Amino acid sequence: MKKTGKTKRLIALFAALALTLTALTSCSAVSDAFDFLYDALTNGGVRVLGDFNDLTYEKPDFDAIDNDIDELKSALAEGKKTKSYYIDRLSEIIGKYYYDALTMENLAFLRYCNDITDASLREEYYTLISESEKTAAKLEELYSVCAASKYKADFEEQCFGKGFLDSYSGDIIEYPPEYTALRGKEAALMSEYSAAMSGLTVEYDGKTYTSADISAVEDEELYNRLVSAYYTKFNPTLAEIYVKLVGVRNEIAVMLGYGSCTDYSFDSYSREYSGDDLKAYFSGIKEHIVPLYRKISDDITSEGPLPFPYASPDRVKSLGKELAGKMSPKLGRIFGSMEKKHLVTVGSSDKMYYGSFQIYLNSCDSPYIFINGEGSEYDVLTLMHEFGHFTSAYYNHGSTGGNDEAEVASSALELLTLKYADGVFDSETAASIGKSGILSIISSLVECAAYSEFENLVYSDKALTAEKCNGYFRQVAEEYGISGGDGGYLYWVMVNHLFEYPYYVAGYSVSADVALQIYESCDGSIDPYLDFIKLARSGSFSDNIKTAGLESPFSEGRAEKTAAVIQKLTEKYFS
Repeated sequence: MKKTGKTKRLIALFAALALTLTALTSCSAVSDAFDFLYDALTNGGVRVLGDFNDLTYEKPDFDAIDNDIDELKSALAEGKKTKSYYIDRLSEIIGKYYYDALTMENLAFLRYCNDITDASLREEYYTLISESEKTAAKLEELYSVCAASKYKADFEEQCFGKGFLDSYSGDIIEYPPEYTALRGKEAALMSEYSAAMSGLTVEYDGKTYTSADISAVEDEELYNRLVSAYYTKFNPTLAEIYVKLVGVRNEIAVMLGYGSCTDYSFDSYSREYSGDDLKAYFSGIKEHIVPLYRKISDDITSEGPLPFPYASPDRVKSLGKELAGKMSPKLGRIFGSMEKKHLVTVGSSDKMYYGSFQIYLNSCDSPYIFINGEGSEYDVLTLMHEFGHFTSAYYNHGSTGGNDEAEVASSALELLTLKYADGVFDSETAASIGKSGILSIISSLVECAAYSEFENLVYSDKALTAEKCNGYFRQVAEEYGISGGDGGYLYWVMVNHLFEYPYYVAGYSVSADVALQIYESCDGSIDPYLDFIKLARSGSFSDNIKTAGLESPFSEGRAEKTAAVIQKLTEKYFS
């Protein structure tokens, strides 16, 4: 049985690189618009997945959409057209942007993800991001004009859904040119970051090593030297990009009227809790869960690399399908449809995007999974995590609630894999799956809390430098008992969420608590899990937690209860 190298790396960094991402929407109002659009455009409530192979990429013309928006704004200002004209034009613009252009933008992203070494694909994608941001700003301006129109109620009834335009009432929104320029600068920095991440190699003793090469090294001493050389080489470059991103994002937040990037990000993710709520939540984690995290980390380190056999992409998907069917016949059918409609990519390559995610393709009303794994049966855990996102998006037509709720869907299904691993994997691999699953959930609780506190420090520092970033990360890592590994606490630059989605990681920690509660409630059936994810479109995250009979992660005594569940799991898998 082969002990895969990336598992060794996972142990060295305690899952720092294992974060996954999901497709994001910019605000709850946009989510409401998606709900309305899907109800109008899908098959009368009958769930039919589109076939990915039927999609053909065509570069979207955002300039044309911008012109349409300007024309409609002018027509509304003149007030000489009929109500039906305004409604038809508005519906057309919404469809062109959300239904057509964003699908093509996501296809451009997937093309790039399959080969991040292709500079032309990278340039095209990040150019589209910049153009899309500009169009999104113009849409916000249009919505504010619609909110001031005498046809507001008609627009909501025909194009958005009741109450959508309420948040746009008041002064007409007009974004200054500086806003578009800042968004363009942000996109350029992200392109620079992606370019840097596509060429991560290090020279050692006359040989060139990629991250995959390093992970495959069996000699522990050489492995440690290579990891140290790797992070020492790339931390300065990536940290400098990060510092610039922090500065730009702080400027954007201020320009949009927020007191901080923290407030802006929380609003973007439709979070109901505050920074103070998180502070108390993280305090409970430090007191009750960090000691368990340290023990589990020490136990895994002392055991050595967890054994996982090699697995081809087809093998990973086959195991995932077997697991899904074992969990629920309905899940098995959804998995089968996903494969039949070519809505999943599984691979293991340095040329592919450095992570895994689920993204939504609006024009065919279908989710899509992308996984760049390690090439072993460990990848099944990642697949089940992303399949949790897929399942939630399947049931909710892409409108999966806030981002924290979306992460419950993924983390809970990944964790439920532990209940069904026996019989799907051999006994040794099932044991490794159990240990990895526990490490994953406790890492989400602890490490993502640390990353969030790291973000608090960097975004509040008006004189931020790369050196300060390294110091801040060491500070919070030591507070949470996170090992510096062989990279000497320099490896934070590989946590892509810090670059791509500021403050997203806090949601991993919060959602992990709810995922553990769902895991506990699924005794012999995953119905409680399915019931929870089906609530995504019916209420807020906190309301859905109550409806499901679960406790708020912020309720008094939650940390102790969460620690007790983890302790029970630890006794089962680490005894």
